[in-house]
Amino acid sequence: MKYIEYLDLPPVPENLIESISDIMNKPTQADFIYFKTKPVNDDLKVWLETIFDFDIDPKYQLVYDKIPIHVDRGSRITAFNYLLDTGGDNVSTAIYDTNRNLLQSEILELRRWHRIDTSMPHSVHGINPDQIRVAISIGYKCSGVPRR
Repeated sequence: MKYIEYLDLPPVPENLIESISDIMNKPTQADFIYFKTKPVNDDLKVWLETIFDFDIDPKYQLVYDKIPIHVDRGSRITAFNYLLDTGGDNVSTAIYDTNRNLLQSEILELRRWHRIDTSMPHSVHGINPDQIRVAISIGYKCSGVPRR
């Protein structure tokens, strides 16, 4: 079973993506020990709504080094991510079973949509200490409401 998989979705138009420095300077929406979220601009949100068939609340996600194995909180069961900066050359995303046995590990490609099962224990390894991993992230809740 694939817990991380690439999706056949169109790439985000370059003119809708803000620079990494502009993203970092945006106000923080959520601030956790290992990551922060920042708001996407309205034009990007409108475009993203054309490729997803459920209600979305997209955010920029900034992930820092040493994010531990965890399961996402609440009802978020899946994340759809589009990496803008990997945070290093050998950064991997890993999925584990409940005993922390590795099930899948991937070095994800830049600017290509992927889905990750965030209801499973997962982590990110290898982010350079002086870098951050930046992604457009869309969470899907099990109570998500289809629009179409």
